[in-house]
Amino acid sequence: MRIWDCRVPQPGLGVVSVALLLAAGCFVQTVQAGVHYSNERYAPLPAQWAGFFADWRALRSLSQPRQARPVGLSGPAASSKRLEYEQRAQALEKQRTQRPLSPQELADLGALYLRLGESEQALNVLRQAYQQHPRHFVIVANLGTAWQRVGNLQQAAVFLEQAVELAPPAWQRYESYHLRLVQQRSRRGPSVEVVLDDLFGVTYEEPDGTYPLSRSAAQTRERLPDDALAVVQQLLLWLPEDAALVWQLAELAVLYGELNAANQLFDWLVTAWGVNSPVIRRHRQVVRELLASANAQAHTAHKVVAFRSRRPLLGSRVDSSPLPPVSDTGVNVLAWDWLL
Repeated sequence: MRIWDCRVPQPGLGVVSVALLLAAGCFVQTVQAGVHYSNERYAPLPAQWAGFFADWRALRSLSQPRQARPVGLSGPAASSKRLEYEQRAQALEKQRTQRPLSPQELADLGALYLRLGESEQALNVLRQAYQQHPRHFVIVANLGTAWQRVGNLQQAAVFLEQAVELAPPAWQRYESYHLRLVQQRSRRGPSVEVVLDDLFGVTYEEPDGTYPLSRSAAQTRERLPDDALAVVQQLLLWLPEDAALVWQLAELAVLYGELNAANQLFDWLVTAWGVNSPVIRRHRQVVRELLASANAQAHTAHKVVAFRSRRPLLGSRVDSSPLPPVSDTGVNVLAWDWLL
């Protein structure tokens, strides 16, 4: 039997070790990041909430600088996924000094910089790539996202319109909603407040302010496109720090009776993101009260979500080279992000 010691720094607690006993090895669902990046493969959406939250959390963490390893902790650092993406970007940059990169390699380099939070660098790479390959879908789509990341929504909309035109069928619908989101925000102009985007032409409250929807909930669900949840999950995987998309996903979760998921999303908005919207705070409080009451079962009785996968992101290989040899009798150190 192998014992895996998964260690992670916890504020105020030092380093916490979680021991896992695995009789025949360890099943690991790898996590990967992406805008449009060739090393990524997406499972059909919507994904189950636990898997979605794990991958979304991993994507958010990629843009955070790597932390120094705590004194006395051996094995790979908890931020090894960011290191992996940094190394891939560095490798492509080195190759770029030796030979012209292919269109896909240029798109990948831009995507890596986007995931690492280096939006200006991504923009520089992708603008040059676009000059050489103006009809390459992935370059155009990633360039639209890069313009959005640096705050130029007008330019983002220009390139996302082209991306919709160039997109293969599997991506065209998602790109269309990404374009709709950017166009709406561009028309609204800059705002310090988090605003709920009108992606689907529905409201999540009754006209008299009753929340959640009661009388018209079924009709509202019927007005939503069948893939509404999949669309918002995909957009949030592309833009994992986007608070307005988190709000949108929370409202859909409530509408579909997924109160536990909604509660986690509202909690992230209020506690982690620090959103001060009175609407968000009120909706969060209502969801918390529902979960604590006998009405929770009645409200979730109409669940209609047909999840299509356990996790949204798959196919990335975790680099095991930094790990020490596996021992069948001792304690094996395992990077925390293997289990996210």
